Amino acid sequence: MIFCSVTTNNHLGLAVMMACSIKQYYPGAKIVLCLVEENKSMLAPYMSLFDDVVLAKNLGFPQFYRHIFKHSEIEGPCSCKARLMQYAFKRFPNESKYIYTDTDLMLYGDVSELLDALDVYPIILTPHNFQPKPVVIRHGVFNAGLFALRKSPAAKRFLKWWAHKLDTSCYLDVEKGINADQKWLDHVPSMFGGYSFPHPGYNVGPWNMNERFITISDTGVFLVNGQPLKVFHFSSVLKNPDYVSFLQEGYEKTPINDATIMLVNGYLHEISPLRGYYELPWSYSFFHSGRPVMLKARHKFRYRPHVFAKVKNPYSKSNRFFLRR
Repeated sequence: MIFCSVTTNNHLGLAVMMACSIKQYYPGAKIVLCLVEENKSMLAPYMSLFDDVVLAKNLGFPQFYRHIFKHSEIEGPCSCKARLMQYAFKRFPNESKYIYTDTDLMLYGDVSELLDALDVYPIILTPHNFQPKPVVIRHGVFNAGLFALRKSPAAKRFLKWWAHKLDTSCYLDVEKGINADQKWLDHVPSMFGGYSFPHPGYNVGPWNMNERFITISDTGVFLVNGQPLKVFHFSSVLKNPDYVSFLQEGYEKTPINDATIMLVNGYLHEISPLRGYYELPWSYSFFHSGRPVMLKARHKFRYRPHVFAKVKNPYSKSNRFFLRR
């Protein structure tokens, strides 16, 4: 079994936490990490946690620097997910089951239900909500932070299609119907036979706290609507020091009970020594000159490709170069 994830340096603390939770329940599983940075140096102290670390620039993009320049620090890692899964298929050809997890996810139990479902379905998706609401639907029915694939013709067709979409249209532009990698997943059930996974204990996060009630069993196991909690998605945890209040002010104001507070505080305690990573800059935020890349310059390059068709590496230029055209 293969677990895959994508990160930048400022989320390496989350990646370490995620990897530790996977190894706790699946010590024999292999973890493949895609690092969207110029080098692996910041990961050195924790390299042993991962079975394979690949730089995004080595995933096979035809013109990687042109690709990554079009994207913000949030969009960039999202644009690499499909190519990472294709890489994992080739890197571990004898494996059949692959699970993608965002770095801000934590396992709280085995994921046997997900693995069993892969015996029946080639693509497993996790919905944001079981009763979708307009504010969530605008961002995509399914959460791209947790999905599973069985190596199969359907999964390979899906990844080829998704890779093309993420190469060309992985932008945060909800008004135009694009939300980075996520909205494309809405089409996967009808096009490739993707299955919407119904277990309430998977991908519990800020967007569904109103419908997933967390409790603790007599034996100390966290439950969600009476079923074991398997994966919690600590989305935006590094941006919100008071994460309990953040959850309460989520998509719908939701009372947070003692069990949820215990769960969140436990995670915050564990992540505390690793928070320093959050201050690390992104390699692709700067031109070769050292000056920061302006978002306007990225957008000019993104939306006027014919003007900049001969620019092989945009990072060798400057903001002025792009903005004056």
